Amino acid sequence: YNIKKVMKIITKKGCEHRSINLNIEDYNISKFTYFYFKKYKLILENTINSVEIELYNLDFYNYFTNNKNKENLSNLDKNIIYLLQSLFFIDACKENNELNNWDFHDSLFHLKSRFGRHNNGYGATYRYKNNDDIPKIMKKINKNTNEILLEKPDKNKLRNKNLNFFDVLEKRFSSRKYSNMPIKINEISDFLFLTSRVKEIKEDYHCEITKRPYPNGGSLYELELYLTILNCRELKNGLYYYNPKKHSLIFINKININTEKMITFAQNASKCKNFHVLITITARFQRVMWKYESISYSLILKNTGVLLQNLSLAATSLNLGSCIIGAGDLDTLSNEIGEKFYNESAVGEIILGKI
Repeated sequence: YNIKKVMKIITKKGCEHRSINLNIEDYNISKFTYFYFKKYKLILENTINSVEIELYNLDFYNYFTNNKNKENLSNLDKNIIYLLQSLFFIDACKENNELNNWDFHDSLFHLKSRFGRHNNGYGATYRYKNNDDIPKIMKKINKNTNEILLEKPDKNKLRNKNLNFFDVLEKRFSSRKYSNMPIKINEISDFLFLTSRVKEIKEDYHCEITKRPYPNGGSLYELELYLTILNCRELKNGLYYYNPKKHSLIFINKININTEKMITFAQNASKCKNFHVLITITARFQRVMWKYESISYSLILKNTGVLLQNLSLAATSLNLGSCIIGAGDLDTLSNEIGEKFYNESAVGEIILGKI
């Protein structure tokens, strides 16, 4: 194959080449190489370099997808092999590769969500601003559900009994042992009020935004809190949704196979069996994606980390224990609340209880 008859190479910002060994005969397709269609054109890319190769000859595709790709690669023109190796599309089999610890999905996410190595739209481009279905600041809840209005704490009393900020930072730790005494509803109320309530609603460019106790990209506040109550004196066990505007808990369902699955996952991940509350953070993705391009999911995860830190520090200030959980199930809570995972699903978890 002649290079010009096979492909068109489009370089982007951050394009780089690596030195190659001309004496190596054995090659592998890089784990970072992938194909996709773009406006009816077959595109070859990899997640390490900012190069886009438009393929003219579909037979060339077979060299990458055939089970005997090593044999096929050896039949390619050496100039093409050297070019693809220098651009990170293929690797020498015995090469000492410093990229071994990277997974494909991690490298793709990192490349596409940071500025500098792609030509995609980036940041607040408002690409879907004319859509009629931009999600509202509050999600719709069935009016027939059982809602429990929480008592708003006296701010002055909270100031007097809480630790100062330095002591909160010093004393914060991940708790994996909790008291046999149940947590109280007023402790849950204080905790949610300090961390997650809606303080103000105002108009912004194309949509309403809110002000809450933690920072959030664009003040869109796409994150929602669901509490699985396991040991509270005044609340029956089950799954609840926290309404941050009304400062209330809305009962969704009693403990069932879905919530049991969430609880078991949290117990195994935290190595703790007796926490009182499991808090699952979900994201309503479209609340962010209509405005931000390339960085939407990255921004959601950053917002989740900020909220988790807020929850952890607030628990310490209220003399409660907490432990952030580093992983969680994708579909279980979405199934329980009747949402498609791509509309709203879990992005973070933390356990809470009396210590």
